[in-house]
Amino acid sequence: MNFKIIHNDPINREIKRIAIELLDDSISRLGVVQTSFDVSIHETRKNFKKMRGLLRLVRNELGEDIFKKENILFRDTGRILSPIRDAAVMVESLNLIKKNYSNEIKQNEYDLLKKNLSVRARRVRSQFKKNKELIEAVINILENHKSDIIKLPLRKKTFTQLIPSINLVYERGLNAMQTAVRYPSASNFHEWRKRAKYLWYQTRILEDAWPEYMTLLAAKLSQLSDVLGLEHDLAELRNLLMKESTLCTNKEFQTKLFNYIGQERLILQSDAKSLSPFIYSETPENFSGRLQAYWTH
Repeated sequence: MNFKIIHNDPINREIKRIAIELLDDSISRLGVVQTSFDVSIHETRKNFKKMRGLLRLVRNELGEDIFKKENILFRDTGRILSPIRDAAVMVESLNLIKKNYSNEIKQNEYDLLKKNLSVRARRVRSQFKKNKELIEAVINILENHKSDIIKLPLRKKTFTQLIPSINLVYERGLNAMQTAVRYPSASNFHEWRKRAKYLWYQTRILEDAWPEYMTLLAAKLSQLSDVLGLEHDLAELRNLLMKESTLCTNKEFQTKLFNYIGQERLILQSDAKSLSPFIYSETPENFSGRLQAYWTH
């Protein structure tokens, strides 16, 4: 799958090509979900996020009604699959804390909590694997939606059509970053992460504008997304342990664990802030203007 607009090809046609390829790839992965469950689910969810980034690239031309309809479809379909990945990520988040605070965490306390989280993840995975009708329903949604993608009212063929939408994505990412820095909270950093991911996907789509620069920018955005993703996952691990008290009945260990989670989140938040000057260093108009100059050069 070629997740980028080919330079000098009509942009409206390229947008639809990428969208159809994302749908076909997701259908193919879900078709073999029983033999490669975790990979199929993870990659399909990533495809839905890429689709939402792609839609944001032509949001201005689509109009709000069509954009919202398309965005909601892929958002809600992705949410059907999200509990599987989210449950597995909780184990990975615990492993991160154990790795970075190994001297402070007793092995037996870690082992018991990891076992409980792993059992929970296997239970969620098993429920989905048994529900073949659900996976088939998602496949049908994607198959039927290909005709809707083809009919999307995208008629403009040049880069100019993308500028308002690029401005909006960059501006919202910039605002989300400033809000998270000024008012640090799990929800604000998560919002910044979502906005950064959309810009990352769009940077990859527009790589042919200037491959050397766009590849470097995409790498920084990928790094930022990963850092903010880890921060979010740790916040979710804390929320889960607060909500499901049977996962960790040793309250003394839980208190220590929450302290380590808090320390690690502060480090990750600092790392994210240090990456922001490489990405959000100009106005949205200057950013999109430079991309247009690269594309038309």
